[in-house]
Amino acid sequence: MAVLIHFGVISLNVGIIIGVLAAIIPIVLAILPTLIEYGLKPKVTLKINDMKLIKRNSHDVEGYQLEALVTNHGKKICLNMCATFVIKDAHGNSPNLLHVRFDSRKGQTVEQNEEPMRAVRYAWGKEDERIYVGNWGELRQKDSVSLLFPHETIGGGTDSYTFWSETLLKLTPNSRYEVKVEVKGEDSEKNTAIGNKKQTLTAQMNSTNQ
Repeated sequence: MAVLIHFGVISLNVGIIIGVLAAIIPIVLAILPTLIEYGLKPKVTLKINDMKLIKRNSHDVEGYQLEALVTNHGKKICLNMCATFVIKDAHGNSPNLLHVRFDSRKGQTVEQNEEPMRAVRYAWGKEDERIYVGNWGELRQKDSVSLLFPHETIGGGTDSYTFWSETLLKLTPNSRYEVKVEVKGEDSEKNTAIGNKKQTLTAQMNSTNQ
């Protein structure tokens, strides 16, 4: 009798398992094409590399800009890219922004002043192409675009005078800064893609004239 009861329990368990499988298998078969399509579906993959704190010389006033290279390693085009930046010194403080102004109506005097870090404009660019401020329209597979932060410049003039204004970072040469860059975009179906990188960088000693 004990043996019969034991086999009865086994038969009952097998029956439950078969019943569960019978219920699950049609569901799995129904969603399998979608899962396969999702797995094979090309995606946007944003990578950030070559981050540097470049020293600039603007009208004999030295400041810095952050440069980075953004590449799309996915198979889908990335659209409407925007970027955010965080820079901290060894004490966890954000550097100031440095404003440089030149106006020939005031002689050859160059004015400069500082202000605390804020949401300042940045620029995108490719080699031998013009700098573009605002969201970057599209980045194709294996394509790259440079980022430049900050980038706020105003210039103009007439036959009798010229003026120029530029915003840079106020950094200490040869000091180390923790830098985080995040780039966000989307594919053609409005799926969000995010790439970010956090790195400790040293402010360069040598200047690049502008």
